[in-house]
Amino acid sequence: NCSFGDGFERFAIGTINNITGCSPNGYGDFTNLNTDLEINNNISVTVRTGFDSQIFSVWIDYNDNSVFEANELVIEDAAVPIANVDVTANFNLPNDPGLLGSHLLRARMSYAPSDPSSADPCIDFIFGETEDYTVTLINEILAIGEQEFNASELLVLPLSERNYEISFNTQGNFDDLEYKIFNTLGQELFAGDMASSEKGYSTQVNMGSVTTGVYLVKVFEGQFSNVKRIIVK
Repeated sequence: NCSFGDGFERFAIGTINNITGCSPNGYGDFTNLNTDLEINNNISVTVRTGFDSQIFSVWIDYNDNSVFEANELVIEDAAVPIANVDVTANFNLPNDPGLLGSHLLRARMSYAPSDPSSADPCIDFIFGETEDYTVTLINEILAIGEQEFNASELLVLPLSERNYEISFNTQGNFDDLEYKIFNTLGQELFAGDMASSEKGYSTQVNMGSVTTGVYLVKVFEGQFSNVKRIIVK
């Protein structure tokens, strides 16, 4: 519940500067907003709330399994004591080429007197809000292959009921492009190779065996990856 002003009225990281009110049911899906972040750097996150006595936490889903694990918690219970005043917290991105690519970022804010920790990625808060974004981790000096991969477009399009086309539109040439699909528990449900297509690479997946819900599609080659969230109805 963020109807009293709890939660985020501003969330800013990199080139993302999202000014919002209370999201429906306390959850804002802003995964269409993406920013580049350089590994081996100190990253700033600026937030604002509409109610006093808040705390916030941030995760990056480094392994793209749709589960925000303890070792992916980058900011834990940073204090936002006063409403309508910007607060900045920082974290370090490690110098690890294995982290390169696009990943989900989750930010959660809670009212400290009723929910004394915001550092659980999934529990319901009495007062608070959750927002999801996308971040792309890059090297300071991009290799040509990484430039091409990050400039590509990942699309997941419904073809018919429970049938989807995964398209990776690119001008790059990638030898072994693969995909995986995870549920919200981080379980791998589908995997395979992407085939060359007119605009890059594509494949079709029948998801008739899964239940209604949210799933994460990951397309990757070596150390480069991109992710997209889909809702199966």
